[in-house]
Amino acid sequence: MFDSEAASLAVCADPAAALQGRAVAALRAQRWLFFGADGAPLRVDCLADGTSQLRPWASCASCRLVQVLPWVEHFEATPEWPDLQRVRESLGE
Repeated sequence: MFDSEAASLAVCADPAAALQGRAVAALRAQRWLFFGADGAPLRVDCLADGTSQLRPWASCASCRLVQVLPWVEHFEATPEWPDLQRVRESLGE
């Protein structure tokens, strides 16, 4: 998940974890860009019941995670993803 205001990238365990605690209004404002494990873009769908889900974003297929990596100023590391280099390697960079 790339936070465009803070120029930060966080790796989340799964789509539900990426959306957890995020207000629907903030999700609709598209403050965050979401990507799948393969670097493909994901779109936020805000559902009528107040929940949200991530789905493949076919109309933005050219916008991939590798394109935002140069803009990352802060990276939230995890044991599996200790640095941006590991992210680049996983995407075939």
